[in-house]
Amino acid sequence: MHAFVLAAPQSCHGRFGFLPCSRETLGLFMEGDDLVTTAARLDIDALARRHFGVFDRIGNEITISDDDRRRVLLLSEQEWSAWAQVRDGGPVPPEPEVPIMLRRLGTATHRLTRIAERASAG
Repeated sequence: MHAFVLAAPQSCHGRFGFLPCSRETLGLFMEGDDLVTTAARLDIDALARRHFGVFDRIGNEITISDDDRRRVLLLSEQEWSAWAQVRDGGPVPPEPEVPIMLRRLGTATHRLTRIAERASAG
C-alpha cells in the first residue's frame, strides 16, 4: 500500500504569507522513492511551519493570547508547547499528525483572518 503526500508549491502566498491552493496547483506524490519521499516530507514540514507562522502572525495582529491560540487549535498544553517551539525553529511535532494540524490551522487561520479584516475595516 502506498501513502500519498501533498506538497505545496511556493507560489501559494497571500497577504499573511499563505493562501490555500487549489487542487490543480498542489503536487501529489506517491511515497516509495526515497528522493520523492524525502522531498515530500520536507515540503509538508515546510508547509506546516509556514501555516503555523501565518496563524501566529494573525494571532499577534489581533492580540489573541497563547492560551486562546492553543484552545482554538484544540491542543493540549503539552502539544501547544511543542508547536510553540516551531516559532523558534524547533522541529515540527509528531502530534497531532501534520494533516490533522493543517486542517486545524486552516480553519483557525480563516476565522482569525476574518476577525482581523473586520477589525481593520471598522
